[in-house]
Amino acid sequence: MPDGLFESPCEYKRNRLPLFPGMTYKRNVNDFRESPGPKVAEALIALGISVFYHDPYLTEALPGLGAAVWLEDLTLVKNTAGAVVILQEHREYGHLEQFQSGEDRWFSAAPGIAHLGQSIWAPGSEERE
Repeated sequence: MPDGLFESPCEYKRNRLPLFPGMTYKRNVNDFRESPGPKVAEALIALGISVFYHDPYLTEALPGLGAAVWLEDLTLVKNTAGAVVILQEHREYGHLEQFQSGEDRWFSAAPGIAHLGQSIWAPGSEERE
């Protein structure tokens, strides 16, 4: 994860929490095998940071992520997420720009070209290395 993404676990406990949209292994499919998304969420939970996650291909919460909050409805994003780290840019996320505000920090960890948020692979650039 990029340096400074989460300055302090306490900051996100008190304020708005990080959101991870796109938990599948590949874009626009429902295959969660080998996905890094749950591992990222587990690492933050181990640091004491509560997290939200969403994926349009989920029909129920991911097993083993009981401490994370599964959002079925992304309209809740505007009031809950402080940092948004897009793990897969599913076509269903084409409307997410409407939820961006000046207070939120949006990052894209998805492979390919960043459509939403700053790429964590090549900061300051749209293109991944």
